[in-house]
Amino acid sequence: MKHKNILNSNSVLWFGIAILIAWLASSNGLLTENRRKTINDALNAGKIGKINSKLQENLQQQVLWIAKYANITKSIAVNNGISSSNFNIIVTNPKLESITHCGKGNAIYDESLDTIFVDEYLLVPIDLTHIGIPGASTMFSTDEIGFIVSDLSFILAHEMGHRQNGHKAAAFFALDWLNLDRSATEQELTADRFATRTLMQAFQAGDAPKYVQSHNALDATGLGLNIKDLTTEERAAADIMGSMIGMSISMQFASSPYSPYFRDAAHPSFLERAATAIEQVSAGSGKRILDQAPVMAEQIRRTRALGYWAYNEIHVPDPLARVELRGGVVWIGTRSYTDAGSPQSRERLFRLDWTQKLPNFVFLKE
Repeated sequence: MKHKNILNSNSVLWFGIAILIAWLASSNGLLTENRRKTINDALNAGKIGKINSKLQENLQQQVLWIAKYANITKSIAVNNGISSSNFNIIVTNPKLESITHCGKGNAIYDESLDTIFVDEYLLVPIDLTHIGIPGASTMFSTDEIGFIVSDLSFILAHEMGHRQNGHKAAAFFALDWLNLDRSATEQELTADRFATRTLMQAFQAGDAPKYVQSHNALDATGLGLNIKDLTTEERAAADIMGSMIGMSISMQFASSPYSPYFRDAAHPSFLERAATAIEQVSAGSGKRILDQAPVMAEQIRRTRALGYWAYNEIHVPDPLARVELRGGVVWIGTRSYTDAGSPQSRERLFRLDWTQKLPNFVFLKE
């Protein structure tokens, strides 16, 4: 009789657990559906996914090209709403970060929605042409800065890597809402390696969209040899190298909140990631590139070394325009343009006493 009661108690316990699991599953399913509807409503209202027709066409071709070599066979929809029958790409903005979880300058793969969210800043970083003292690099429009397209290719391939490797929600840069631990670091490096392999394979196939071919990061390498003489494989390696250098530099001055030096429990610094990606391609076809691009080789050495220096990281609210050190005081000038091509700007000056002990991360505010 006592044995029978124990069996009955165990049966009740397991039944209760089954009910709890079913309830959690239905709750998560309902939450996912609510998010899907909210995001689709925002898309239909033009609050996200709103890019010009030419950029939409270019992004569509870029995504389909990369997905082909990432071995994604599911139907792909770009800014066309989130459907469970598709692998979805949505261009978003920080105003809906509470729903998409994608902040400014970031991209994430959301496993529950099978969707990559890409912040619009990664497509059109409007402040890059206004950073620093006016010169050759500030005379271009964002459409003429080729490494932006190469950067986006790597980011998209990276997020597809999370998907294809069965990772859960993952962001290109650190995000607090994920609450990831140290085990996620290897996932990030795995996704980077996936991105590098995928892009090398895609470029070597010779069917890259014209937009991707004409907008590239080759200029960032400082190549001494004739680019036309590069093999397809060498051109792919050079493009990835140039992208890593371009991203590392732009992250130091642009208004994106992510620094190439920052690391947390889940993410190595971007400088470490960039160096790893460059080593991956330079082991083969990229060796000739490095041999012919001494400036780039030195840039790689310096940027990687900087990642291990002791430093205080200063976060400013707008793009960095000027920095001067006078008598132990750092004067930091910022300039923010309200819109691409707009002559109106907001300039601010911050005073930071360097003689005082500063935390590792300094956030400057009004």
